[in-house]
Amino acid sequence: LPGEDVRLYVSSPLWIRVMVGGAGSATRVLCEFPTARPSDTWFGPTTRHGHLVYGSRTAAKRSLFDTPPRPARAVTRLTLINRSGRLLPVERLALPVRELDLVLSTNGQVWTDAVEVSVLPDGHADVSVSATAPEEAGTTTAIGSARETPPRGGVLRTLSALLA
Repeated sequence: LPGEDVRLYVSSPLWIRVMVGGAGSATRVLCEFPTARPSDTWFGPTTRHGHLVYGSRTAAKRSLFDTPPRPARAVTRLTLINRSGRLLPVERLALPVRELDLVLSTNGQVWTDAVEVSVLPDGHADVSVSATAPEEAGTTTAIGSARETPPRGGVLRTLSALLA
């Protein structure tokens, strides 16, 4: 609704990376594969503007207690803030998961950095990624860094690039 915000908890499949080396020698990646392979899909307003992403249906939950532990997936807390004066239906969302760090909580759940999307009155969206996992994760240990560096100036994208 206009002027409202909502927190959602979504999960994404983890990737397994097999490496050799270490302890003083250079490491090499032998292979990488997802724990579950999502479908390839196009995300964007047209066939000329957008990008290839992994797509899957989500069972986004509004309560962390409704989110069952899934050891092969990482949980992301997503906060949507509607600062526009109109209803904001969200049918599709592209999370920048390759730009998120991974941490392991003491209960064994993998978490990512928290993501916040603020939809502005002009229809654009400000996207910010926290530097840490949300407080709901509890005590955590870093286990993986982001695969990609966010674009310069932080993660700012237009609404059409994130929501469709």
